[in-house]
Amino acid sequence: MTGLRYFGKSIRKDIEKYKGSGTRWYNHIGKHGRKHVVTEWISDWFYDKEEIQSFAISFSEIFDIVESGEWANLIVENGLDGGYILPEERRKEVGKKISDAQNNPEWVATVGKEKARKISNTQNDLEWKETTGKEKTRKIVDKNKEIMNNPEWKATIGKESRRKAAKKTSETMNDLEWVATTGREASNKRVETYNDPEWKATVGEQRRKNRSNTVNDPGWLDTIGKSGVEKMSKTKNSQEWKESTGKESFRKRAETMNDPEWIKKNHKTCEYCNKTFSPSNYTQWHGSKCKLFK
Repeated sequence: MTGLRYFGKSIRKDIEKYKGSGTRWYNHIGKHGRKHVVTEWISDWFYDKEEIQSFAISFSEIFDIVESGEWANLIVENGLDGGYILPEERRKEVGKKISDAQNNPEWVATVGKEKARKISNTQNDLEWKETTGKEKTRKIVDKNKEIMNNPEWKATIGKESRRKAAKKTSETMNDLEWVATTGREASNKRVETYNDPEWKATVGEQRRKNRSNTVNDPGWLDTIGKSGVEKMSKTKNSQEWKESTGKESFRKRAETMNDPEWIKKNHKTCEYCNKTFSPSNYTQWHGSKCKLFK
């Protein structure tokens, strides 16, 4: 009704009934009525103190909830103060119930579908996109840039986040079951997309132009481009990288390119010399560049 918002955390299972807390917020809803309060759930459940604290503080900083007149928070929300942290066994039990509920076809077809519909309607509303959505995106991007360019953040939270992400990615991509199912399916879909004539003529062409414009921009070359090349060179010349990530990447690439199914889908036959080649060889030496081309 008034547009004022409050960012908080709750441990309730019926999260939509949580109406917030805090002195200013209580005074506000006391004046205007609880019936006008709409609770919006903006994250998944958290079971790790560090994760909820990182999320809550980042959100607080990005949206400036203490200083902004759009929010009723008087202090930064850290996700830990107040409420009650469940014991580990109870957290696992609650987590399983939530997971079971969200994987229940009935929940997906009713509550889940309704939530998705509301989010989709909001995010696809042209007026919202050009006003609230645009402003939110700008604030998030600007704040993220500010946070991620902070040397202290880079050396602590940023470094640890990258380590965890790299570890998780490595574990996933080295899981044989994942590689044989989800990984292969994703790879096949990507190849199908890249080979789709309509995609090539629209999205692919636009991406090519964007990339070309970027890498040919002197300002980019002298800053981000130069820095990126230096970092890549330093990484790939590192003995540790060569013996671990580099070695593994080379192995996976060789495995993929020797896979009969991949060869069947990606290799091309030159219409002039009638020989079959890998995509890179074909592009560089065959087709209109073939020696037998007239």
